[in-house]
Amino acid sequence: MKAAARLKLYGGVTGSAPEAPAPSVKELPEFLPLSSGLLHRQVELPLQQNIVPLPYDALQLPTAVMGMLDLAGPGLPAGDVLFLDTETTGLSIGTGTLPFLIGLAWWHEERLTIRQLFLSSPGGEAALVKEMDALFSRFPYLCTFNGKSYDVPLIRNRFALQRSTMKVFAHHFDLLHIWKRLLPRDYPGGFKQKNLETTLLRAPRIDDIDGAAIPGIYFDWIKYGVDNGLTQIIRHNELDMQGMIALYAEAAALFEQNLSAKKKDNPSTRIRIGRILFRNHQGREALALLEPLLNETIERADDERILLTTLYRIYSRLDRNEEAAFCLDRLVRRDRSPFEMLLLLRFLEYRLLDFDAALKLIDEIPAIIDFTEPALTVGRVRAVGLLRGEPLERRRARIRKKLATDEANRNRT
Repeated sequence: MKAAARLKLYGGVTGSAPEAPAPSVKELPEFLPLSSGLLHRQVELPLQQNIVPLPYDALQLPTAVMGMLDLAGPGLPAGDVLFLDTETTGLSIGTGTLPFLIGLAWWHEERLTIRQLFLSSPGGEAALVKEMDALFSRFPYLCTFNGKSYDVPLIRNRFALQRSTMKVFAHHFDLLHIWKRLLPRDYPGGFKQKNLETTLLRAPRIDDIDGAAIPGIYFDWIKYGVDNGLTQIIRHNELDMQGMIALYAEAAALFEQNLSAKKKDNPSTRIRIGRILFRNHQGREALALLEPLLNETIERADDERILLTTLYRIYSRLDRNEEAAFCLDRLVRRDRSPFEMLLLLRFLEYRLLDFDAALKLIDEIPAIIDFTEPALTVGRVRAVGLLRGEPLERRRARIRKKLATDEANRNRT
């Protein structure tokens, strides 16, 4: 018995299932066809009409400022920045995830340009890759939010599938990592872009679509021609672009203000900017920013640790050994860490040659280090092992011998 007859016999629907209607572009009136399966839209607006009015002077800061924040060093040449955001069919960066909406933005003089490329059919991906490649070639720098881990690897895979190679930018600014360097690890609300826009820019999004719903809406439109919120996805992508540029400008302005003494009311930010300067081999500039904080009360334990660790490293490189030992001693007594204790003992023995201080510190070890705390890492097990028992006694004997030799040499002279 044929399937149609069987369905009729059991009360089913006869005939073949109706074909799904082809997707229509009427839901996207601002988009124009670029090629088969690919639509595009481009808008320009004054910087003051962004979700947060963009400070034009902050956007004109040299890319070297953002290069410092992204640990690229102080010598990053000037150049235009392209902002990128994707909307995709999943969270994986594998070949099964399709980026169906590419948002690109840049500014020129006092106007912001946003261009969106939309796949109305997966068959338009070759044209999409070609358009992206042409636009990428115009910009030396790329900026994303978590793009180093997601957007760029995903797009690179799509280029490879089309037998092409994605351009390697002179530098890729990732705003997620930049703001993680500027803010505490336990920043309220976390480091999602929406939260940073709300807390830093005072620009909460209203009626924005939930990102988890985006793949389903696109699939419904492609498969069945049903629009369950396509325009909301377009708007969401545009807001992502505007928010990224605002966060870029905010980070650059914050860095400049702290360096120029225009804004020094937040020790936590100053401490983190000082660490960024040090990581960019700007030790003297970092010292000028951080040294005054040594005599201030630092409320956050994490901030104080960053301050003392950074200053210890700066002083060590400048051969200011007394100040380096002071910072390290404060760190040891604050954190009671076996790692810093070993570091301080070695510093006193080999750099300062202060054998008396080293022997006194050895006597204090049982009162400072908590040996009952479980050693959860191999490094801690080794550090704890070197601070007690036979290894510690060997260190004590060696330092006593050096002290005796030093005293004998002084008596001879």
